[in-house]
Amino acid sequence: MFAAAAYASVQAKVRARTSRLLTPADWGRLIDARDAARALDALARTPWAEATVPPADATPDGVVQHALRGIRRRVHRETLELADDVPHRAAELLRASAARTLVRDLTTWIRALHHGRPAADADAASILDPATTPEVARWRAARTVADLVAAAQEGRYGAALARAYPRYQAEGRAFYLEVALELAHGRDLVARVAALRGRDAGDAARLVERPLARRNLLAAARYRDLMGVRPERIVAFTLHRIAGGGRAAVQRIAAGGPLVAEAAAVGLEDVPPDLRGEAAIRAFEHHADVARRRDARTRTSGAPFGVGLPLAYLTRLDAEADDLVTLLEGHAADLGRDALRAHLAARFDSDSAAEEVAA
Repeated sequence: MFAAAAYASVQAKVRARTSRLLTPADWGRLIDARDAARALDALARTPWAEATVPPADATPDGVVQHALRGIRRRVHRETLELADDVPHRAAELLRASAARTLVRDLTTWIRALHHGRPAADADAASILDPATTPEVARWRAARTVADLVAAAQEGRYGAALARAYPRYQAEGRAFYLEVALELAHGRDLVARVAALRGRDAGDAARLVERPLARRNLLAAARYRDLMGVRPERIVAFTLHRIAGGGRAAVQRIAAGGPLVAEAAAVGLEDVPPDLRGEAAIRAFEHHADVARRRDARTRTSGAPFGVGLPLAYLTRLDAEADDLVTLLEGHAADLGRDALRAHLAARFDSDSAAEEVAA
């Protein structure tokens, strides 16, 4: 009874929030803006206004950086807000999903400290607000990677960093700490999906576990083809217990098998079968992104109850955030409207948006 009441409440919130996703007309104005400043002006007339409004003393570069941070913060905040309105096991899954932002910020700090960059650089690039996230406040005092690992010990990923730190010390590669974070986050998500039952389990498998399995296969292929990682380490640096993209699939890729041969097992039917190397990685990644968005749109119009509805909305919001980051960075780099139009057309959340932008 409690679960039904909780999902009835969250359904109304999700429907209202879904109506605030950007429209084709919004995207048209954003792409047609001549530069980042005008794009931000257009964004100020959308539901993203509050997240992206700059402080009065911001520099031109600071305005864009503030907007990029605000976009990511909104996704994180809404994920946690919806977690407060669903039953316990579903809430744990949403909170684990939100922890992706912790992983991103920790990775930013690791890279900055490893390369000897000022702590202020990492602070400026971080997403989370130290005023509301105690873990981030502790990181800010770190001046070395060792300091950061010690400061993170009480947090969600402290144990993973502590286990990876001796190898980092021995070989001096931040890669080991970054992989430890990714694996800890992935295992947490898989465990949260496994704890669900019924329709919630099916929705979470499609909207969380399957995209994670695709990323796992992509990681294995990148390690092999782009980084030259040895087969046994490829297996060690990837998830094993995940449907469709686990240990057996990773072992085949590590042994030299084609990435695209694993596509059907993770729900990707249209990846060209003759691609190899970097071309296969790009195609697989594109089809995985399209499938993630399509599955979320499909679930939005499905059964009104269950964790699938908030998961679908959050997937669409996250995809919209990805597109906005690409758009703002493209405008800031003077990429040009035609190039942005071509780059973003296939990725938009709604089919009508893609058609309008491609026109």
